[in-house]
Amino acid sequence: MSAVTAEDKRTAPSVFTAARKFPGFVGLNERIAALMEAFPLYDLMSKNTLRGYCGFEMGVCLLLYIMEKMLHYDPCTYEDAKDFISDILPLFSGTRPSSEEIEQVTEKLLNELSNYGRPFEYEHQDPLEGKTRQVKFRLIEQKPYSLPDRDTIELRLSRVGLDLIFKSREIYQDLRFSVMQFYLDQQIRRGTFEGALETVKELGVEVTTMEQELVSLRQEIRRNVVEALDKPDYRRMLNRMTRQLHRERETFDNLIKLVRETHQNLDQLSFSQSDTKLVNLGCLEQQLYQVAQSHLKLFNYQLELNTLTEDALMSSLRSTLMVRFHLEKELLAEVLRSNPPGEVVARTAVLPLLQPLSPRILDLATFLRPQTLLSRERERPPEEFFDEIDLDKEKRMQEMEKERHQRTLELLQRIFRLLLKPLVKKSRISLSEITDLIDENDWSWGEMAAFVHTVLLLHQAKKILAQLPWEYIPGDTDLLEFALYRLLQQDEELASLGDVFIVAGEGTVELPYEMNVSNLILYKNDNSLQSIDH
Repeated sequence: MSAVTAEDKRTAPSVFTAARKFPGFVGLNERIAALMEAFPLYDLMSKNTLRGYCGFEMGVCLLLYIMEKMLHYDPCTYEDAKDFISDILPLFSGTRPSSEEIEQVTEKLLNELSNYGRPFEYEHQDPLEGKTRQVKFRLIEQKPYSLPDRDTIELRLSRVGLDLIFKSREIYQDLRFSVMQFYLDQQIRRGTFEGALETVKELGVEVTTMEQELVSLRQEIRRNVVEALDKPDYRRMLNRMTRQLHRERETFDNLIKLVRETHQNLDQLSFSQSDTKLVNLGCLEQQLYQVAQSHLKLFNYQLELNTLTEDALMSSLRSTLMVRFHLEKELLAEVLRSNPPGEVVARTAVLPLLQPLSPRILDLATFLRPQTLLSRERERPPEEFFDEIDLDKEKRMQEMEKERHQRTLELLQRIFRLLLKPLVKKSRISLSEITDLIDENDWSWGEMAAFVHTVLLLHQAKKILAQLPWEYIPGDTDLLEFALYRLLQQDEELASLGDVFIVAGEGTVELPYEMNVSNLILYKNDNSLQSIDH
């Protein structure tokens, strides 16, 4: 390559001239840098050690797995990545790999995606300024992580890694709101509170947009429920609210907790720069709380939408069943009006009206006697259908619903009391020990089924917040949470337990009515957990 002379530089077009001549080049460097972020994944295709294992596809799957762990605020360790690769490796290779093979592929894949701890570096030519630019970034960040029994490595996606995953169309559309929440999380941790304020405003706009979409969807359901349910907008909104609404609410709770912890840390600083940050952080906390409260209203919209859809479908079905069909006027008249061929008239109009049973004795009189037609339906006036609401019936239904609501609330409080009361005097208790306290005569089959269902839900949640006050006052839309909150207000001993954790124990427990469930363990502190593990 020949060297660039001074004469070449003088005769070369200026940056402004090139920009005016090629307006599409504006932001070219940023676009090239964004495309280069995918180069490490494409490079996996050419690695000999990963050639037979679909390295590119496995790299994308590993990034998605780490992102999923980050979505749930669950640390992704090296061992987690190794277990994940051992699960998906047979899907790509078609064989059951050995432990040495899994270890080799895991180490190679992580080393390539993390570039052996160094940032990726790529160069490209800037045509506007006529010089070489360098792009440096990381996809995966690694840092030491300590567990109670060992030291390991935690894997997290960098900002570039998150951007790369979120740029795919499916992920971006399905998790747009979650993406913005994670951007906000990173901005708070980096201390860029002004940018975080803008992100919170964008989250508020997204919540308002969802509210407007739900209102529009309700109007469409009222107009024509069948057409509304067939539209992709309804299915998309239903899937979003079913799969992501609770996750988004948990993320808001974590963000509010992070803001408060950051506020406490800044209060301890003495330099003057923290004053400006404290002001911005105070505004951020206030606006974030308002957006989180607006997001909680979406749960009410979801409940109202489900109720409206059910009522509209029932009304549509009832209206369909109430429609009368007159055979002669609505079918035969249309057939004759179209003047079809004779065999068609005989088959569709005449034969249905003839006597269906033939005589047992076939003689000449059978053909000479007049044909007996079916008696025509007597003309009846259409039944009047009143669409007015029966106020008395509606009042009775509301009272029945209120009684059912109260019974469910009392049953849930009874279940929570049964689970938590032994922990007042003990640090841990197993479900098998709780079973000994259950008298089958005091529990019906339905109540015991509700007990099993509640225990499984609590195990999925992993923790019971048995302390007051809470950061928010729950509404009665979530009866499980509302029942626990009311019980803690009534019983001071239970409200002093603190965090109660739920883990799986060994074996199963047989409950009354031949119901089996895993032997779960409830404990109040980490020491109890260590004794369980050992």
